[in-house]
Amino acid sequence: MPCCVCSHPQAESINASLSSGDTPVVKLAQAHSLSRDILNYHRRAHVASPTLTRLPRPDRRLTTRANRQTNQPAHARERFIETYARTGNISTAAKQVNINRHTVYQWLEHDDQFAAAFNEAGVRATEVLEREAWRRAKDGIAEPVYQHGKEVGTIQRYSDQLLMFLLRARAPERYRDRVDVSVTPVIKAVAGFDPSDVL
Repeated sequence: MPCCVCSHPQAESINASLSSGDTPVVKLAQAHSLSRDILNYHRRAHVASPTLTRLPRPDRRLTTRANRQTNQPAHARERFIETYARTGNISTAAKQVNINRHTVYQWLEHDDQFAAAFNEAGVRATEVLEREAWRRAKDGIAEPVYQHGKEVGTIQRYSDQLLMFLLRARAPERYRDRVDVSVTPVIKAVAGFDPSDVL
């Protein structure tokens, strides 16, 4: 039975993509209207991949789960860090990069460079949120105004609550909530005497 990839009009570009490994097989299959299984068969049977043949296969009996998780390719870690900086959420970023959330915790535990990049991405994610809070508090957001079911204009809405949070973060000594904790009235009511008389 002839290989349908070998007889494909774009067989040369498919072979180049398969041998370089730059494009995932799933995307390549979608782009050329082929199934993933057919492309994987074609790659194994007809495409010589020097990078795949030179690498020795690890003995799976000696590889622990933690080592398998920490030995994931560096590009997966980089994609996770970029996504985490955008989203600020570990689970969301892991899902978008197609890795397990627990893998991230393994990386944090075993890879100091990844942990430093993770902390930096967390700071960047916080800065994105602060920038958006600042914009909404200072510049506001344009909210549409409707009349009889039709949009007739916009009104600028500002967030006083976000402004207060920003002020408390920037100058807590002036804008924090002041709570006066005085136990004298409570002691008078319960014990029946004024604590200042005893001291």
